[in-house]
Amino acid sequence: MIDNPIFATFTEKQVIRHDFNEQLENSFERSIDNFRHFKNLLNRKVFKKSYHRYPNKQLKMFVVHEKSKLGRHHIHSVIEKPEWFDEQNYENLIRNLWDKTDYGYRQIWFDRPPTDQDHVNWVRYCLKETEVNYRKSNDNDTNGWINLDCTYLG
Repeated sequence: MIDNPIFATFTEKQVIRHDFNEQLENSFERSIDNFRHFKNLLNRKVFKKSYHRYPNKQLKMFVVHEKSKLGRHHIHSVIEKPEWFDEQNYENLIRNLWDKTDYGYRQIWFDRPPTDQDHVNWVRYCLKETEVNYRKSNDNDTNGWINLDCTYLG
């Protein structure tokens, strides 16, 4: 379990403009890279230089990437909220940093679990009834997977 968790669902842009006329469509690989960039930005803001100095100095998070039946990429996550952050300021920080990523879209849904059972129910929701794969790499034949590159449970 992650202490002091915030549940967040991140929406992603499906296509971005690259250079002048080239458009890059979102993919599982780009979605992983985009969230990794967000995770690094967030950890740097929270822990400053110690994030790079000490390998275990990072926020605990559980990250599941999903592609809807309509082909839209989004991410369900459980992210640790440090005690020294107020809830609203932390959510604002997350929104601002997500917006700085290439595929970060402005719609983010936050929820806070009042009980341990809600924590378990959120993880079940992230995994849904679909078969979620546990892997580091992408596979375009799947609907979702746990991102082991970004998941850190300390």
